[in-house]
Amino acid sequence: MRERVLVIGASGFLGKAVCVRLSELGYRLTGLSRSPKPENLGNVELDWVQADAADLKAVARTCHGQSAVIYLASGASPARADTEPYMDFTSGPALALVALEACRMQSVNRFIFASSGGTIYGKASEVPTNENYQPRPEGIYGLGKLTIEHYMELFQKLYGMKCVSLRIANPFGPGQKMAGGQGVIAYALNSAMSGEPFNIFGDGEHIRDFVYITDVANAFHECLKYDGNVPAFNVGSGVGVSINAVIKMIDRCLGGSGLQINRLPPRAVDVPVSLLDTRLILAETGWRPLVNIEDGLKATVEYVRGGTRRPDR
Repeated sequence: MRERVLVIGASGFLGKAVCVRLSELGYRLTGLSRSPKPENLGNVELDWVQADAADLKAVARTCHGQSAVIYLASGASPARADTEPYMDFTSGPALALVALEACRMQSVNRFIFASSGGTIYGKASEVPTNENYQPRPEGIYGLGKLTIEHYMELFQKLYGMKCVSLRIANPFGPGQKMAGGQGVIAYALNSAMSGEPFNIFGDGEHIRDFVYITDVANAFHECLKYDGNVPAFNVGSGVGVSINAVIKMIDRCLGGSGLQINRLPPRAVDVPVSLLDTRLILAETGWRPLVNIEDGLKATVEYVRGGTRRPDR
């Protein structure tokens, strides 16, 4: 009998990638989202429930009979969370608590959550940063992710629910929303192809860890099989790249389009270096990133231009 998995937030960037990968691996999937089933999931075998993730009764009904829940729903972007903290709470920790309670009500024994390795550690003094480093978020978005992790720890302690958080670096790849500030690479691509300037805050030398979307999806699969006791794993490439270097890579992929740069004063919320140590997830599950940033960027540009190349194949 195929294992049943519910993906909450299945219509988003991470959700679609996770659904595609788990479908390829033979899981029996259900997707839950406020939105209709996306067209690019048309060939993926899964049941679709269009419902509000804040509706406890609807989420609990959907959780019935599931072996695991993967929670990917996310509301505010990091920048918006700082200007609208209450909205971030209601679309972040509050919704996650609804999903956890629904799992408890229906005796779902595994809950996997997309946390944020890019924001949860703050201005870490240890780089690369491992999971034992004390999280000190610099913004509301990271604080919300950490709050959800704390709820998960207590749900595991009080109710025996297996809970694992994936602290994901900066995911990128085909299917990421190009407008709306969802990611640096998507935003830069959107600027390059629309002719609009790309805003860089500060000198552009701040370092980030970019991880390709299929690698992220594979990490969720590994955690569905994981029987150890580690509550949180970093998921990243382990390679630090400056924003300036990313812009140059994108420009090369686009054939030297001449991306316009608009340099603005630095923001207090932007940490100088965010780079994850991923040795723990490798040791515990065998997961490792397979796609480097150059190949991932080429595949993303090709997808945006209408192609479908996958560098993980």
